[in-house]
Amino acid sequence: MATRKMSFSPMFNARGDLKQCLELKGRGKNKLEEVPDEVLAEVNIIGIDLTKNNIKELPPKFRNFKDLEELHLTKNSFEKFPDVVCTLVNLRVLKIDFNSLRSLPPHISRLETVKELWLDGNDFEQFPEAVCEMSGLRELYIRQNKLTTLPPIIGKMTHLEIFILSDNQLESLPDEIMQLSALRELWLLRNRLTTLPAKLTTGLSNLQKIELTDNAFEEGSPLQIAIDDGLAAMRRYEQSQS
Repeated sequence: MATRKMSFSPMFNARGDLKQCLELKGRGKNKLEEVPDEVLAEVNIIGIDLTKNNIKELPPKFRNFKDLEELHLTKNSFEKFPDVVCTLVNLRVLKIDFNSLRSLPPHISRLETVKELWLDGNDFEQFPEAVCEMSGLRELYIRQNKLTTLPPIIGKMTHLEIFILSDNQLESLPDEIMQLSALRELWLLRNRLTTLPAKLTTGLSNLQKIELTDNAFEEGSPLQIAIDDGLAAMRRYEQSQS
């Protein structure tokens, strides 16, 4: 197993106390295949960054990180979501993007304090409905997957503020997306959308940014022209259609 020296950096926890974050990123060919014992001994840290390694699973002892608030597992070799993560009840930021995940376990809903969830660059063909039960979620990043539809249950994410869905294969959006009343940013670049819900931007009154470039809207249509001109133009277009 490749090893390298751990580094630590200061980080404020949710209460404003100064604590420690551990970094053990992969470098070149020097990549970890499992979590070293010396990492597992640092049970009082609040952040762990294991980006760019070849880790496939987390050991049961990972549950001992009771104070952990940030966990970065970006660009590893996870094919299955590590269940032990669901025991980290103080987690606020979870990055498990650019792995090979196809699904999430229902008990991810136990992570009630997670505010940011990064799932970009995985192998999701169906939207992982379990995230809709994560009551604290504010930002969801699920770019570069293989999603073709969104389920109606997404309407439960009424506290979500940022929803990033670019680089999928979405052909339409469910009307329930308009139940995301706290949404400030909606990114849908490079999908296959041909239509939108009739009152998408007027219904989402807190929306400040929407990105729809490189979809399949009819070229030169009033909708496409409004999209090209920005959010304010889209709202005027929707109002003109009522």
